[in-house]
Amino acid sequence: MSSCTSSVKASATGSTSPSVRSGQLAGSTALEPKTQERSKGRVSSRVHPNEELLRREYDGRARGDLAEVAATFHDEIVWHVPGRSAISGTYHGKDEVMAYVRERQALAGGTFEITVHDVLANDEHGMVIASGRAVRHGREWTWRGHGLYRFSDGKIVECWLLPEDQYLFDEIWS
Repeated sequence: MSSCTSSVKASATGSTSPSVRSGQLAGSTALEPKTQERSKGRVSSRVHPNEELLRREYDGRARGDLAEVAATFHDEIVWHVPGRSAISGTYHGKDEVMAYVRERQALAGGTFEITVHDVLANDEHGMVIASGRAVRHGREWTWRGHGLYRFSDGKIVECWLLPEDQYLFDEIWS
């Protein structure tokens, strides 16, 4: 796990650019978290390959490289967005998921940012702990929402968005 944070700022054109705030690092996947081996008291910088995969996805967004984002997705990816907003639904396949990514960016008019607080992953599942910010309807919104991921063949095969406040999330994206 890493305590580094990165922000992703998306534009309405589908590109993204890093947004760095004081004390945060954009593109933080280059920083490998250190873990302590409990039995020997040693520190190791090993990172699970699926943690690296998730960090590549978010770094791709930070650099505006949607081809890199798509490269982290399995061809048969399924993306679940809960609620009753304009972005709610279940998206099937890489083309639908990438259309969703571009639509969410467009709805925010270039103001959409994700701040990654932590990434956890093992062989089957991963979790990205994050917060978001966007300007919609003339108002700046912030929220906390997380991604629960499932992996297959070294790719992201499924994601469930998990807003901490579903009512707020629906209001933002309606």
